[in-house]
Amino acid sequence: MISNQPAPSSEMKIEELTKKPSSEEIVIEDEEKNNSSDMKNDYYKDIPLEEFSHLSKSLQNRLGSLKLIKEKGNELFRNKEYEKAIEEYSKVDKFMGVLFKQSESTPEELAMALPFQTLVQLNMAQCYMNMEKYQNAITCLEQTEIYNKELKDVAVERKCKFRKAKCLIENGNDKQGFEMFEELKKKHVEDTTFVQLIDAEIKKYKKLQREEAKSSNYKQLFKKTELYEDKPPPTITTTEKIENISDQTIDKPYKNIVTWIFVIAFITILVVIAFLKVFYDRNYKL
Repeated sequence: MISNQPAPSSEMKIEELTKKPSSEEIVIEDEEKNNSSDMKNDYYKDIPLEEFSHLSKSLQNRLGSLKLIKEKGNELFRNKEYEKAIEEYSKVDKFMGVLFKQSESTPEELAMALPFQTLVQLNMAQCYMNMEKYQNAITCLEQTEIYNKELKDVAVERKCKFRKAKCLIENGNDKQGFEMFEELKKKHVEDTTFVQLIDAEIKKYKKLQREEAKSSNYKQLFKKTELYEDKPPPTITTTEKIENISDQTIDKPYKNIVTWIFVIAFITILVVIAFLKVFYDRNYKL
């Protein structure tokens, strides 16, 4: 159980971190899923700290505070309250400077707090991923990698790389994301379940890429039609058809007005000449 023994005066009052929240703080918003009146009390039962029982009361208090913060964040995450979960998880790093001052803490004590720092960053990344804020998630995963360099937790490293690969692809950096997936497969080739999980993710993202490319091609194909979306469809009337036929006949040889005038004038002259010749022959050659 978390002890309420006060910490040294140089540290933050642990009672403020370990005390149970007020009834206002523990109201569950999703009443349809959590309609049991006992759930509030079950959630905030004292967190067991048997793993710290061999430590001093002061150190138990400090580690217990970090664990309580993480568990509260986990519960908010399970309730899909991601913004609140992130706010809760971020308290771990904020309180580290107070609860575990480097000038007053031994390397062993700092090492005990490191797993909490690492795991909450990993959980914060998942919260951001669920909210589709992939750049924020990448930032948390990079911080996880920094913490894990000292912690050297293989499971954490694997989760971190897996989530980072997904974030990179979702954020548009497909090449780097797929390369990271392939590196993970090579590094954990003996873990067939994990490799199958990676293959499933690669297949999913490849399919999405093909669908996006197909959609993009369609958009390019019909791009010009967008210019005429506001115009009504063209209609052809009988008058327009007649005009079109007339326009076509005008283009034929000798069918323009000037040509016809010359032709008619020439024929008229010939007729007049022929008439005069006939008249002359009848009247003057007799």
